[in-house]
Amino acid sequence: MTKNYYKLYKECFPDYPLSFEDFCSMTDIENSATVIEEKDGERLAGFAIIGKSNISVIAVDKAYRNKGIGAEILTFLIEKAKEMGYSPNALARA
Repeated sequence: MTKNYYKLYKECFPDYPLSFEDFCSMTDIENSATVIEEKDGERLAGFAIIGKSNISVIAVDKAYRNKGIGAEILTFLIEKAKEMGYSPNALARA
């Protein structure tokens, strides 16, 4: 699954290239809350990764932009941050 995140990251952020290893290190997927939005059964429409008090990455596939996926992900992130004991205001400032 991490490779799917990385592939979408590269498509969304071509001006910020990272190696796969650096991406994994930067996002620390194992120790963060991850939001995944899948559509059409298998295709990764978007994802977000939150860490201690920030959004590490949020990405939405071009085919799914302007369809509310990003808004759904952000809404979920705010709820997840509350569950993790973080203030949604801290995420908004990050």
